[in-house]
Amino acid sequence: MENVYYACLYDALKHPLQLAEKKADINRLKAKIVQLHTVKLARGKVDLKTQDILHQERMSLFQLIKRRQRRKQRDIQAVHEQDHERQTSAKDILRVFSDYIRRKYGPIQVDEEFIRKMIQAVYGYLSHDCRGRH
Repeated sequence: MENVYYACLYDALKHPLQLAEKKADINRLKAKIVQLHTVKLARGKVDLKTQDILHQERMSLFQLIKRRQRRKQRDIQAVHEQDHERQTSAKDILRVFSDYIRRKYGPIQVDEEFIRKMIQAVYGYLSHDCRGRH
């Protein structure tokens, strides 16, 4: 609908009418476009989440209950270690996650002899000028 209003606005600007009539048409179309944007913004405000609410605003009881429910859904209650043992305390859950991250992003074991062979193979392809730059 907005595109129709813009098309009518351009047509009104091109049409050879009196200045007063042209201004009235243009203002009427601009008002309709603004009204469309206002309706779109009003629809978007309904979808606000509690994270989007400013700290200065007072929250209703419904919003406080919803916030608490979301927080409970995000909380981790228990995890299982590699040996399938269930951990429920916050300290143990943190330990399990930190151990997992250390294993996942820890140093990778490599064969030094294989690395030497790979460097020699690449070094052979480099030109003489590039070999002395490191």
